Amino acid sequence: MREVADRLVKKLPIQAAIAKEAAASRNLVPPEVGWERIAASSASIERWIASQLRGGFIPSGQEMTSVRKTHGTRPVPYWGPAERIIYRALTDVILGSDFSVDRSVEAYLSFVKAPVRYSQSLQRRQSEGQQPQALFFFLQSEISYVTKSDITAFYQYVDHAILAQELQVRGGDFDAISHLLELLFEVQGRSYGIPQLLDASDHLSEVYIDRVERHLLRKGIPTWRFNDDFRMACRTYSEALDSIEQLDAAARASGLVISESKTLTFGFMKYMIDSSILEPQLGQKAMNVDDVEAAVGDYTDDFSGDTDPAKAAIKSAQATGGEDASMDLRKTTVEDGRILRRAFNALIAATDPDVVEDILRLFIYVPALSPTLCKYLASVYSVAQDRVSTALDDIIGQVSMNEWQRQWVIHVIYQLKLLGSQAPGDVGSRITWVESARLESPSQVTVAIATLALAAERSIDFNTVMQEFETSPLALLNWYATALREYRDTSPDSGLDKRLEAVAKTSPLHHALVTFDAS
Repeated sequence: MREVADRLVKKLPIQAAIAKEAAASRNLVPPEVGWERIAASSASIERWIASQLRGGFIPSGQEMTSVRKTHGTRPVPYWGPAERIIYRALTDVILGSDFSVDRSVEAYLSFVKAPVRYSQSLQRRQSEGQQPQALFFFLQSEISYVTKSDITAFYQYVDHAILAQELQVRGGDFDAISHLLELLFEVQGRSYGIPQLLDASDHLSEVYIDRVERHLLRKGIPTWRFNDDFRMACRTYSEALDSIEQLDAAARASGLVISESKTLTFGFMKYMIDSSILEPQLGQKAMNVDDVEAAVGDYTDDFSGDTDPAKAAIKSAQATGGEDASMDLRKTTVEDGRILRRAFNALIAATDPDVVEDILRLFIYVPALSPTLCKYLASVYSVAQDRVSTALDDIIGQVSMNEWQRQWVIHVIYQLKLLGSQAPGDVGSRITWVESARLESPSQVTVAIATLALAAERSIDFNTVMQEFETSPLALLNWYATALREYRDTSPDSGLDKRLEAVAKTSPLHHALVTFDAS
């Protein structure tokens, strides 16, 4: 990045960006370590970042992992902590501190029900304020169809030049916009796309996709949007076809493509009935909007307080058929994944270990559930240690995993300290498997997570960790610096302390991650 003018550096809310990034959760990938220590050292890190920006910050490139969906994959990037902080700060200064995006469950359900409310408002106007009879509402409706659609791989194809135009239209600081585009280009290596699962990207995406919605509204099409998910109310089938063509044209003008498989037109009665049964779960504050149509079931119509239906749903998911199988795992659908996630969420809340033995089967046939399955195992470990460790050993020994699944399994092993000498089960085989992942994996993310897991139990030599730290991508600094930090509570070693001190002096960021104290 070019040198950032002092005027702009002083405007950047760097400390606030540090606090927000430390509090952020990226629920599709294992939790990222070290952010609590970065937050504790925010004052010194702010001064260091400001100095770097004034002198011309050189960003490090991102590291990628492929997250499994029910059908297909999505790329999720890892950015270094400095890059994430600067990205957030630039976005906040461009959009303003009052900019917000409502991604709550209630907002999504309001969006789903908006075409129905719109139809009701038309009828009220026609009946001169008299409320239409609810029982015959669908027969009286002017709206005959509701079309829904969304954008394919939306974040991947955000055009930086168009994004800049939209930010300028909103009155964003021109210099800040220029530096934001430089940061995106230098970290990603291309002039399109924004990183998924980062809050700053959610804010920028909202500005970008608004141009598509504006096009539809200018054409007089009743339109509602949640993220990149659209609903359009139509009086005739011809209008429904036209709404799809208009959405497609507006998306293409912005470098985007609508999803053909998710572009559907429903009769108004069916849409009204389907939307009426969705009610939010109590206690849910926000939802993951990535693939929101698939995720909505996680936040609605849950298994309530009774875990028996949840366990029955999980037991019925089989790959061999039979009388007790109501879900064929060989042909898993989005709805199947939705039901299983809801079931496991109920068992996680209840700390119920009764389906630990079912994890292996689901890990094999429904890899998209891996985060939920790993969270379930972690949640019930305190009441079923032997069963959980056996389940993980079975997964390690019997499942052909992709890198993302490996990352989740290694993280749970690290989280539960299952490489320690006092852990239940076959600790030796576990260590061998994690070490094999560290040495043989093509994914730098897997290598970093495995290195930390081994370092936490002294199952890897300090010199090896230090060597990997010196050559590892800066995007994965948190894991390697934390792995080095794991050695500080061993028996006193003046040579080791001096080496760690040298690492800590690299930057305030390194100091925060490697040392125990904030500065």
